[in-house]
Amino acid sequence: MNAPESHVDPLLLTLPTVLTGTQARLHAYTDADGAAVRDCVLASREHLAPWMPWVKDWDDPLQGERYVRKMQAQWIKREDFVFIIRDAATGAFAGACGLHEPDWSVPKLMIGYWISPAFQGKGLVTEATRLLVKFGFEHLQAQRLSITCDAANVRSANVPQRAGFTQEAYIRNERRNAAGALSDTLLFGLTREDWLALRAAGSPEVL
Repeated sequence: MNAPESHVDPLLLTLPTVLTGTQARLHAYTDADGAAVRDCVLASREHLAPWMPWVKDWDDPLQGERYVRKMQAQWIKREDFVFIIRDAATGAFAGACGLHEPDWSVPKLMIGYWISPAFQGKGLVTEATRLLVKFGFEHLQAQRLSITCDAANVRSANVPQRAGFTQEAYIRNERRNAAGALSDTLLFGLTREDWLALRAAGSPEVL
């Protein structure tokens, strides 16, 4: 059965700016977060560089402040929804995640995430992704969420599978990696119907 035509006006959506799980706590950026996000990016640069070439541009001491202001503006305009990932137990800045590239005619969005190596393997990214999924379907009225990653990034590819997504495609020679070599992309998708069915079944993959 087809979903009804979208009539979502994103500027009228009322959105929470804090999402809380048992391991991860997500916060939309505030003015005070610029230095912390820069410090975390720089500490994670070697870990992130093979998959996220943008980390090379963070040497400017004011880059964190610029980034935070940009994310705040895009949130207000409903163009991007980025959150800090904090460790729920300590409050430490662990990484970031978000819902990107909204197409409000569907609506659909793409999830992205990164984590500091100090917090890798602790389940924060998986729970953060599940929190974003709930946020996307409950608050952004999404009909579809997707995640893409380099096919060689095994850790990143494990996250959508643990969050109930289905691998929909293996796209060859779709991107260039940080070294400039051609690489393949994995595409994962989750529809509103998928998510509702998982919730009704009490699946641990969703919140």
